[in-house]
Amino acid sequence: MLYKKLVVMFLVLALLFVGLLGCTLQEQIDPFSFLRSSTSTDRNNQTSQGGQEFIIYCAATVKAPVTELLEQYREKQNQTNDPDQIKVDHTELTGDQGNEIQIIYGNSGELLSQLQSSPGGGVYIPGDPQFLDKLAQMSVNSQYDTTDKYTMAEHYPVLVTNDELGDQLKSLTDLKQLDPEDDNAPSFLLVKPDLSALSDSSERLIENADLTSHVEENLRGRVGTANQVPMYLSLGIGDIGITWSSNYLRFQDELSLIEYPNELIRTVPITGMAVAEEGDDQALERKQAFLEFLVSDEASQVFERHGY
Repeated sequence: MLYKKLVVMFLVLALLFVGLLGCTLQEQIDPFSFLRSSTSTDRNNQTSQGGQEFIIYCAATVKAPVTELLEQYREKQNQTNDPDQIKVDHTELTGDQGNEIQIIYGNSGELLSQLQSSPGGGVYIPGDPQFLDKLAQMSVNSQYDTTDKYTMAEHYPVLVTNDELGDQLKSLTDLKQLDPEDDNAPSFLLVKPDLSALSDSSERLIENADLTSHVEENLRGRVGTANQVPMYLSLGIGDIGITWSSNYLRFQDELSLIEYPNELIRTVPITGMAVAEEGDDQALERKQAFLEFLVSDEASQVFERHGY
C-alpha cells in the first residue's frame, strides 16, 4: 500500500512539473499564436495580418462601375492563388461589417462621417474631390496615414426633365422663358446641400445659368444622392432636376436632357484615397492596390462603358 501511495505522489509531482515547464515555454515561444483570435480593439490589424478586411466607402453615383470592378479585382486576386480569400459584400449605410472587403454606398458627406469614425480607415471614393480635402485632414489631426489621390474618371452636372416636358424644354433658353411665378411652372428636384457631392456643382450651375428665381419659387424637394434625382423624376416626382451625366444615361429612355452652353459645364473628377491607422503600412498598401486597379486601362474601359 505504501508503495502504491509513493508511486501516485511521484506521478502527481511529475505532472505538475511538466505543466509548469509547459507554461514557461509557452510564454517564450507560442507556436500556435497565429491561430489565436484578435481582440475587438485589434480588429483592424486583421487587415494587415490576415488581409481579409477593409471597407470601401463609395458614392452612390459610381456604384455600378465600382461594383463591377471590385468583382473583377476579386477574380484577379483569386487567380493569383492569394491566400487572402477576398469576399465581396454590398451593403447600405447601415450594413453589417464582416471579415471581408465590403462596399458601403451613400452620399459623400455621410460616408465621410462614417469613415472618420472608423478605427481602421478604409477606401473613400466620393463624387467630388472636395471631400478628399476634408479626409486629408485626418492624417494631420489624428493618427492616420493616407495615400495619394487616384483619379479614375470624371463626370459633370446636367439638367434633366421628364418626358412630359421634354418636347417643350429642349434648352436652357426654353426654360428661362417660363415665368417662375406661374402656377403651372415646372418644379425642381435637387440634392441635399453639404451631403451630396453634387450639391456644390448644382448650386454653381443654378447661379451661372440664372435659374435662382426658378428654383426658389418652385423647389419640390431635395434628395440624398444624385442617382435618386432621375429615379424620382421618372416616377413623376418633380419636373426638372440636376444630376450627374452618368446618372442621366441610365435613365435616358425615360428622361430628356435640357441642353445648356458649354461654358457652363464644370467637369468634376472622380477621385479616391485610402486611409489606415498610422504605421499600419500593410493595410495601407492593400487598400492602395485596389485604388491602383481602379485607375488601370482595364478599369477605364469599365467607367467609359458606364457613361464616364
